[in-house]
Amino acid sequence: MARISYPDPSHSAELWDAFPDMPRLHILEMLGHSAGTARQFGELSMAQFVDLALSPRSRELVILTTARNIECEYEWIQHEPISEAVGVTRAQRDALVKGQYDAEVFDDADRALVRFVAAIVAAPRIDDETFAAAREHLSNREIVEVLQVIGTYWTLGRVATVLDVELDPPSGTAVSDAFTRASRSES
Repeated sequence: MARISYPDPSHSAELWDAFPDMPRLHILEMLGHSAGTARQFGELSMAQFVDLALSPRSRELVILTTARNIECEYEWIQHEPISEAVGVTRAQRDALVKGQYDAEVFDDADRALVRFVAAIVAAPRIDDETFAAAREHLSNREIVEVLQVIGTYWTLGRVATVLDVELDPPSGTAVSDAFTRASRSES
């Protein structure tokens, strides 16, 4: 049971109006307590699914590495099917669970990315070697996008863990599909 009650659905009306196809996940419902920012947070999340230079596969490696390092089962469960749909393998997810960021299942770019993410989540500054390895594979834009994705999922992860948000069954690609449809309707 969550540590605080879920808000009245009317508190998140703006969020649901902006994303009518979005599954009603507990974590999104909980964001309704911050009615003044829920829609904007949803828009930021949507941009991370439809407007990044970072590939969807890399985005999911960032999200899963963040979820693992902040011990957020909720985000891990929701992103397993999304990551699979964009090409993250079971062996790669298993390596992430074990914190094996140098595993042979990753290519050089993946290893640099997941080590970069793990270092960022662990401390406010990272060493030059880790940054240089990431820089070999990521553009300036992608580096900033990685930081933004980490920030978004760190926030969602802490909402889930601090408030003990109940786990929802995996929603598959329903969230990413809803973001894609919403972005097309804005065009």
